[in-house]
Amino acid sequence: MFALDVNSLVSINSKGDLISDVDAINNSLYNLLNCPIGTRLMRPDYGTRLSQLIYEPCDAQTAQTIEMSILQSIEQWEPRIQINPRSSRVTTLPGGNGFKIVIDYYIPSSRTSSTFSVNAYR
Repeated sequence: MFALDVNSLVSINSKGDLISDVDAINNSLYNLLNCPIGTRLMRPDYGTRLSQLIYEPCDAQTAQTIEMSILQSIEQWEPRIQINPRSSRVTTLPGGNGFKIVIDYYIPSSRTSSTFSVNAYR
C-alpha cells in the first residue's frame, strides 16, 4: 500500500495533484513543522513548537529542544513513517540566524528510506 496525499504547495498555475510516498511524507512534514500547536481548530494538539522555539538563543541546547519537540510531534502525527533518531538532527546555522532540521525516515509500506531537510530562519 502506498501513501497518497494532496500537494498543498498549489500555485495559480498548478493544481492540487495527488502525490505519493516520499513526496507525500515530505509534504506532510513540511505542513506539520509550519503549524504552531493550537492553531488547528479541530486538532488543537496538531503541530510543533518550532514557531515558539525559533527565537530562543541559537545554541546547541535550543537545537536539542527543537529536535525533541519535532520528533515527538512526528511520532504522534505521522504514523506512516519510522524516524531514524541516530541520523535525524537539528543544528544551528552559521551566523546564529536559525536552525537546520534533518529528518531521516523509513516508509514501511513501500520499503523506502528518505531524508527531509529544511532550514528554519529567525
